[in-house]
Amino acid sequence: MRGLFVPLVLIGLLTACTKSNNGEQALQNQIDSLKTKLENAYKPGFGDFMGKVQTRHSKLWFAGVNENWELAQFATYSINQKNNTIKNKLWKKLSSQR
Repeated sequence: MRGLFVPLVLIGLLTACTKSNNGEQALQNQIDSLKTKLENAYKPGFGDFMGKVQTRHSKLWFAGVNENWELAQFATYSINQKNNTIKNKLWKKLSSQR
């Protein structure tokens, strides 16, 4: 009985290792596929960001006309946040492409 046990254990271990490598390869293929999708995904450009800034400027103007200073303060904060996003993301991207 013992003579048959050792080869069966070895076969079991080899099978387990082969399945593990196949599983790792499947995960690596999935990672590669996701990287490709991420590289091809939509990335907002300068025009998208400027459109949002323009909308916030309109809100700021309406807030000022209606003397809604709380909304004006929020609109100013939003404009500053969007400008920082443009500066930090797009400007660095454009600078690195030169």
